[in-house]
Amino acid sequence: MTKKNRIEVYLNGLPYTLLTDRSENEAEEIIEYVEKLVDQLALQHSSLTKLALSQLSALNIAEELFAEKDAYSRYQEHSRIPLEKYPELLEEIEKYKSTIREKENQETVYRRKLEEKNRDIFEKNKKIKDLENIISQKSEKIEALEKNQSRLEKIFLDNQQSMNRLRKELEELKGKVR
Repeated sequence: MTKKNRIEVYLNGLPYTLLTDRSENEAEEIIEYVEKLVDQLALQHSSLTKLALSQLSALNIAEELFAEKDAYSRYQEHSRIPLEKYPELLEEIEKYKSTIREKENQETVYRRKLEEKNRDIFEKNKKIKDLENIISQKSEKIEALEKNQSRLEKIFLDNQQSMNRLRKELEELKGKVR
């Protein structure tokens, strides 16, 4: 059990010893509250003695206390169901957290796979471009070779015609020489 503080207070000019768990400042607030209530009642009931005012104040404070106890009971009842569901909700939250962690881990794995696939695609695109360049170069060489072949074929045909003409001339000369 906690040790109670003994605080000397004055109420209506009379000394009292208050045993409380509260601080001295809090005790002063309580005294001010009681004195204010007694003063208000004295204004409303000027014919009452100090004892009667104190008793009436005690009744009012007791009524306030009971009203607060009722409000507290209603609050407890109102909060009972959420408090009973709290462990179940905590368990559900932990399940969701676990699911989220799993999904985050899956996302990390998928991101890594995606990055790997993107690197593969990048490398394959680079190879495709390199091959397209090689094809372009080869196409240019083929085109140049085809042009050269056409030129050589023309030269060959020209040479063949020249040779045929020269043969014919040679045959004619042979025929004349005989």
